[in-house]
Amino acid sequence: MIVVEEPKGNLNNVGDLIILYDGNKNIIDIVSYGNWDDGNIFDNVLKANDPDSVARFIDGKNTSINYNDFRITTTPTKGLSNIINGNENDNKKESEDVIEEIIVDYPKLIITEILPNPDGSDIEGEFIEIFNLNEVGVDLSGWKLDDGEGGSREYEIKNIFIEANEYLSFSRETTGIALNNNSDNARLFNPNGELVDYIEYEEIKENISYSLFDNIWHKTTEITPGEENVIEEKQEVIKTGQVKSSGSGFMKLTGTVSVEPGVLGAQIFYIADEDIQVYSYKKDFPELSVGDVVEVSGELSESGGERRIKTKTQNNIKIIGKQDVLLPEDILISDIGEALEGRFVKITGEILEVRGSYVFVDDGSDEARVYIKSTTNIDKKIFNEADQIEIVGIVSQTKSGYRLLPRYDTDILIVGSIKGEQEEMEENSIKNNNERYLFAIIVFLTVVISFLLYRQRSTIKIDTN
Repeated sequence: MIVVEEPKGNLNNVGDLIILYDGNKNIIDIVSYGNWDDGNIFDNVLKANDPDSVARFIDGKNTSINYNDFRITTTPTKGLSNIINGNENDNKKESEDVIEEIIVDYPKLIITEILPNPDGSDIEGEFIEIFNLNEVGVDLSGWKLDDGEGGSREYEIKNIFIEANEYLSFSRETTGIALNNNSDNARLFNPNGELVDYIEYEEIKENISYSLFDNIWHKTTEITPGEENVIEEKQEVIKTGQVKSSGSGFMKLTGTVSVEPGVLGAQIFYIADEDIQVYSYKKDFPELSVGDVVEVSGELSESGGERRIKTKTQNNIKIIGKQDVLLPEDILISDIGEALEGRFVKITGEILEVRGSYVFVDDGSDEARVYIKSTTNIDKKIFNEADQIEIVGIVSQTKSGYRLLPRYDTDILIVGSIKGEQEEMEENSIKNNNERYLFAIIVFLTVVISFLLYRQRSTIKIDTN
């Protein structure tokens, strides 16, 4: 091992980027940590607090996802093999507090088999199986399993790594999750609290599992926890309605670009008509502009409760036409909700408060949160409390609720400014004062001139006599 005692530059405590080059300036490895925005903050290594360090989880293992490869440790090992220990979750929470706005794209994992009613003791035999669809391994720390609201206490996975294309089963003895025999759920959540897959089933007989094979659910006696599912032709195919899965699936849709990539995020754009966010982890988009009619194909998913379609390459996005004018829909703020998610809209109201990147607007029906993203280059100084304002933007949803995202400075129109009224009053006051001063001067001059004329006439009379 080689230790670089004095690297070029200084490493920032809250986040930075480290690049390793060879002698020909070719990049060998890149590591980003904390709040360093390299286009996808999700895969950053968590920042370490003093005096902890960040170390590669498995020496020599590189999945190209920094979050998977590195851990915070309370035992720095300069020049020696890494030792991983410490409370990662505390640091993760602090890191997320620093980063206000991120787009998270956790790897895709699915539930592939459950056994609610094993032969013999349910406590010993029940399990939930998940599968890693990805070509890289995934650290499962922070992922959670449960059996629905009102069921067993949720189980948070810790210090478990699932390899690429690996099946992994979790027994009831481990999770404490008791699957009911008559009907229940099995659900999987990512560390962001997003529901990524679920199974809802009806009553099932003893020693029969629900097993996913070729995207079709079967009832089977071939029970294979932690292994690839095996289905024989004679085994029963689950009829529609008996088992429900989140089954995001592949879809194709057509819509009009309401904001191009890079404005509201490097990895996203929005399309009207379908009112949905289009996402690309690799930021691989064709040249797009507002009004382009596009055909998009990809996987339907959610992030923070907001619908999105995930594309792999720009070949999944085809420009098929052009719409000359794209008009926003006039709405009341009270209408903002699930039905308008992703919609291109316009609101009119009074600015109640300006707080950081948020502008709070009230139109009498309700209050809206308007979020000004730094990527829009909108000057926040134009907003003043009590101003009447029109704002055009995209309705977006996050874990903390709905908000409106304006795209450009032209999406903002101040229709009535309290500052302007005050300036007008001051100008009128100055004008009135000037008029009074002018009138007083005129009166004074008139008196002076009249007096001088009177004195002149009196002098002429005296000389004549």
